[in-house]
Amino acid sequence: MVNTVILIGRVGQDPVVRHTPAGLAVVEVSLATDKGYGETKKTFWHSVTFWRESAEKVGFSVKKGDTLYVEGALEYQEYDSKKTGEKVKKAVISGHSWRHLVSKGGAQQLGKVPDDSGDDVL
Repeated sequence: MVNTVILIGRVGQDPVVRHTPAGLAVVEVSLATDKGYGETKKTFWHSVTFWRESAEKVGFSVKKGDTLYVEGALEYQEYDSKKTGEKVKKAVISGHSWRHLVSKGGAQQLGKVPDDSGDDVL
């Protein structure tokens, strides 16, 4: 069985790294993708979550407006709505790897962030 999602999109806001009570780094990235052109163009927003070392690197190098290539797995979160009290199911992508395609300030080297491994896919 395969559960793989590949997205190329624009970052909607600066990512903020948080830490769980156990000390694990986590960051959620809001990623916009488009479908269609002109008047038929639609924008879709995706929630991508990165954990541990990847979360720290995303928080360090990704900014609002950057274009990212993301690979991950589709997952669903279920919670009770604060407004209605009803169960809400939300699709999220658990990010496995990512790569900078273009930064807001212009083109940059693909996925290069300070890293001892020298690997450009995080």
